[in-house]
Order: sequence, then C-alpha cells, then structure tokens
Amino acid sequence: MAEKEDSEQIAREHAIRILVEYDKSSQSLKSLLREKYDSYQELHQYRGLVESLTFETIKYLNTIDWLISRYGAKSAKQMSVYERNLLRLVIYEGRWLKTSIRTLLESYLYKIPEMVSTVRKILDSHLDKAILSLPIVNRLSIKFAHPTFLVETLLDNLPEEEVIQLMRANNGPRSYFIRPNKLVSSTESMIEMIGSLDVHLTRDSDVSDLFLVENGIDNLVRSKLFTEGNVLVQDKASMLSVLALDPKPGEIIWDACAAPGMKTQLISELTHSIGTIYASESSPERIEIAKKRANILGYSSVKWLLADASSVPIENADKILIDAPCSSTGIIWSYPSFKWQLNKNSLMALMAVQNKILDSIIEAYQNRPGTEIVYATCSILPHEGESQIDSVMDRYSFLELVKHQHIGSMGYTSFKCKDHIQRYFPHIHNTSGFFISHLRITD
Repeated sequence: MAEKEDSEQIAREHAIRILVEYDKSSQSLKSLLREKYDSYQELHQYRGLVESLTFETIKYLNTIDWLISRYGAKSAKQMSVYERNLLRLVIYEGRWLKTSIRTLLESYLYKIPEMVSTVRKILDSHLDKAILSLPIVNRLSIKFAHPTFLVETLLDNLPEEEVIQLMRANNGPRSYFIRPNKLVSSTESMIEMIGSLDVHLTRDSDVSDLFLVENGIDNLVRSKLFTEGNVLVQDKASMLSVLALDPKPGEIIWDACAAPGMKTQLISELTHSIGTIYASESSPERIEIAKKRANILGYSSVKWLLADASSVPIENADKILIDAPCSSTGIIWSYPSFKWQLNKNSLMALMAVQNKILDSIIEAYQNRPGTEIVYATCSILPHEGESQIDSVMDRYSFLELVKHQHIGSMGYTSFKCKDHIQRYFPHIHNTSGFFISHLRITD
C-alpha cells in the first residue's frame, strides 16, 4: 500500500512539472510528453498516471480556471505558473476524481496552504447553479470545457442538444479501431495472435476487417503484434477517407499530405502494391519517420517526396488524397490541448493553407478530366470542410462532387455541398470528427 502511495506521489510531482512546462510553451501536451519520455526514462514507469493527470487537467482547463476566478482571491492568470498549475491539478483531482481533501492536503496543498480555503469552496460549489445566469455560449463553454469560439460555431450549425452530446463525447474516452496489416498478415492470423492477449474486439459492421477494441488497447500496443506492424490502429473515419478515393491496382495515386503514412499504407493494401503510389510531405522530420514506418509495415515501394502539396510535384495522378493540415478539432477526445490552441487567427492561417493546396492541385489538373480528388480534414469546423468545398465549387466550373453512400451524416445544412459530403462525429459514429468530400475533374 505504501509503495502504491509513493508511486502516486511521484507521478503527481511529474505531472506538476509537465503542466508547468506546458503552460510556458507553445507545444501541444502530446508532443511535450513525447519529448519527456524520450529524454527521461524514469518517467515511463509512471506513464499511465502522469498522462491521466495531465491530459484530464488540461481537458477541463477553462472550467477549472473559471472556478479559481470565482471562488479565489485572485485569478489563475494572477498566480505564478507553478502555483496555478498545482492548484489546477488539485481541483481536477478533487472535483473529477473525488480525491479526499485529506489526500489533497498531504499531496499538494501543504505547498500552498493559503489556498486551502479556496479549494474547499470550489469542491463544495454547485457548478450548474454558479453558471446559470451566464449567456448560453459561456455557460456551455464552462460546463463542458470547450472554447467559446468552438461552442458558438457548433451552435450555429447544430441543435443545442446535439452540441451538448458532441461535447460530452469529446470529454469522454476515445474509441480505438484496429485492422490487420494485410501487406504482412491476414485477418485470421491477427485474430489468432490477439487471442493470447487480454484484448476484446468487436467486428465493425460497416468496414470489412475493421475491429473496435472494447478493452485491452494498452496490452495490444505493447505487444510485438503491434510494434512489428502486424496490426494497425487507425480511426474508422480515417479509413473511410481512403475508401472514398477507392484506389485500384494499376492506378497512379498521390497521397498529397501523407505523414505519418497510415492512409498511404491502406492505399498500398487496396492496390496490392500494383501501380504507382506517391506520398508527399513538407516536413523533413515527418517524412523520415514515415519512411522508416513504411519499411516496418511493408510498403517500402511507395515513392516518398519531400514537397509542399501546393507546389504540385505530381501532375499525372489518376487519384489524389488531400488529408489537409487542419485544426484537429476532430480528435479533441484524444488530445484535449488542441482545443485551447484554437483561435480565429490560427484557424484563418490553416484555412489559407488548405485553400492554397486545393487551388494549386485543381488548377494543375484542370486539363486532366477524370482525375479524382478526395479532400478530407480531421475537423468538426465547417470553415475547414463545407466552406472550402462550396468555395472551390463556385470558382471552378469543371468540378463535380461525387456522392457516396457511406454511413456518415450529411454536411452542415447551411452549405450547398451538404448532400454530397460526409461528416463523422464521435457522438454519432463513435469515430473521430471527420469531413470527407470527393471531387472529380470534368471535361
């Protein structure tokens, strides 16, 4: 028992340090933790609890800071960086984990005894009553820990009850889907090998050879089955963006924003590595990681290019996949720190990149009728989906939208393309939030 308590306390100390560093930097929590694991081996043995404490504290960041401002003598911003992150962690544990005040005193509050009264007030408070008089956007933002900009955008496009369901899903555990790597294994052998692990799967009813992991994902990703590339973890909606492209043997296919290469691998599978597959990426570091991963996963015949997609390095493709850089608001349930990095300026910058890639590729291929382009983003924002497609459809008369009968929802209803695209939501489809559109160059 004492050993467990010691481990928990060490994990808490690590969590405080990481939250402080995250507060000082512009990095995502995901990338910061990855750096720490690479440079500090001791951290690995406390990984589970450290990740839980840090990710969950950041998940509820605006709610916690609002409570501090309401019930404390000063706001979180007025405190030192160490003091506010220690207090954030205390409030997370006390309100969401129901950690006893005695444990909080012994683990944290002895360092900031002047905050004990504030903590007691916060833990005794009734959040729904406290926010009742606030405007709806602010009320939902604080209750469900989402930025006001995101709440406002969702309310403009979805009924209030559905917005609430979506935010609840974003705050819940993510779903994990796996599939066999058919370049090196088969579905039957994957299932047989998984049988020796404490992992429980449910076969997906929509996508062939895709499985939802009901429990045991940690056992799976620690196994050789995963590390040696026999089984792949890939979100269902991510797979559906490739299935929308429908790559076939013998075609020339360009994955325009390819790293880390999971969609490229699936393209290789579906074409049986017959034909030509180009994969481009603008980051030297990301492309090197993707190429190494490709060798492990068995699709080393792919032609990798260090290039910005907007420079259009491939001009003879039959089919093009644009999984564009985006806000990643579709994977908030996995990486909650992404939602706090979102603002109108960063969104406009991403939209400019998306627009440039779309325009450059469409214009380069305008004299190649029959060319098919799937544009997708891991985003729940219409700015990065419907708005972009309506815009290019208005600008280019030689484009048509291909409609699919996949399981996704229609697009946001105020946009012209709504009936010809697919949206996937965590609260409806049990997937990441995703936008998928399919364009074709006509005569």
